[in-house]
Amino acid sequence: MRIEDLLGRDVIDIGAQEIEKQMKGKVICVTGAAVQSAASLCRQIIMFAPKRIVLIDQSESPLFHTEYDLKKMGLLVDLSIYICDVTNALQLEKILSEERPK
Repeated sequence: MRIEDLLGRDVIDIGAQEIEKQMKGKVICVTGAAVQSAASLCRQIIMFAPKRIVLIDQSESPLFHTEYDLKKMGLLVDLSIYICDVTNALQLEKILSEERPK
């Protein structure tokens, strides 16, 4: 079985250079950042040298663990941490206007 069989379409191949061009030096926002898959995504994003990663989640303890795990990697990237329910439009708008992710 091939991945195309599961997707029902051709695989889109986006090269690492193109991803780096989109992320390098920019502010990247990750919502649901306390979920394990989002933490894994953040570890991958760090490799593309963003200026800062903005982590947003409503769960304080798991978000702390995500932040701790990322800082433990020892990579040079700024992290901004926000406890916020993304359904709270006013709070989310405030965060996004302050952080200005791309």
